[in-house]
Amino acid sequence: MLNFQKSKLRNFLGLVLISALITACNPITPAVNIPAGQVVSCEKIKTIDNATSDLTLECLDGKSSVDLADISGPAVLNYWGTWCGPCRDEIPYFVDLNNALPKDLVLIGVNREEVSPADAIKFIEDFGITYPQLSDPTGLSKSLVGLSIPITVFISSDGQVAYIHVGAVKSVDELRELIRKHLGI
Repeated sequence: MLNFQKSKLRNFLGLVLISALITACNPITPAVNIPAGQVVSCEKIKTIDNATSDLTLECLDGKSSVDLADISGPAVLNYWGTWCGPCRDEIPYFVDLNNALPKDLVLIGVNREEVSPADAIKFIEDFGITYPQLSDPTGLSKSLVGLSIPITVFISSDGQVAYIHVGAVKSVDELRELIRKHLGI
């Protein structure tokens, strides 16, 4: 009888452990409703003609392309991937910033090495992203900003890279401070 009770206890504890593991592995749905994001046009990205570069990326809206070296600032480029945990953590700060952008500043996302554009579009919708997104499926931008992501590039009004922040931004306040410090806005 004692062995039977031990066996039941082991089975019960096993079920509790499996339930805990399944719950821990499932994504958590935010308690706050996030407005649906959408793929937007890249027409508000300001560019200059820089014939020396060949770093052209397609806009996720499928209607235009932009050469990364032609982007005129002030602009903030955030390189991300749906498969990147730190990218997922910092995206809400960029969404918050986009809702109250300083005058003339353009926020641009660069989705890097995504297997499927549909995955990137679903991510944009799920995370409430409503700023232009470029697609870099082959990792062309690695030559410009390096291998890892997330990376955030701050481009000054004269089109020069003012600063490259490697790693996740930890808050919207940090992001605003980086903009103030490196772009003077």
